[in-house]
Amino acid sequence: MLLHHLLTGQRHIPRRGCALQMFFFLFFGATECYLVAVMAYDLYAVICEPLRYPLLLSHQVCLQLAGSACACGAMVGLGNTSFIFSFPFCGPKAIPHFFCEIQPVLQLVFGDTSLNELQIILAAALIILCPFGLILSSYGHILATILWIPSAAGHHKAFSTCSSHLIMVSLFYGTAIFLYSPKGQL
Repeated sequence: MLLHHLLTGQRHIPRRGCALQMFFFLFFGATECYLVAVMAYDLYAVICEPLRYPLLLSHQVCLQLAGSACACGAMVGLGNTSFIFSFPFCGPKAIPHFFCEIQPVLQLVFGDTSLNELQIILAAALIILCPFGLILSSYGHILATILWIPSAAGHHKAFSTCSSHLIMVSLFYGTAIFLYSPKGQL
């Protein structure tokens, strides 16, 4: 749908299409936040608890963690989307955007939305900061464990195990902070 709007120059999207787009954006965004935290826990188990790794992250536990991340993402997407689209809108049935994010859509709502905006900001902080706190905790334990490794080869192997995930976390959260922090705060 987004590609269609970009190619045709059409800058409006029907409300149902906007709601669907917002749901999937929130679903995949929240799910990725949770999966990145699960991956950090996996690295913690590999480096800090290598002998207990099969117990900590058995196939069943991995499926439960991945399923929980998807279920939480679905709840976030469904909850926020139904919350926003339950309000009466001003104007036409088409939304004058080709990408539906929460703030521009809330500006089209009839009435005072300041309390709703605060609720959405608090929910977003929980969705982003809780997994980020788990990631920082995992990396704190990983760093403490790496510092106890006596050999340089062991340090290198442990850091190379974490480097790709650390780069991905930096890109994901760095981009989110840059794009979604309140303007004038950076």
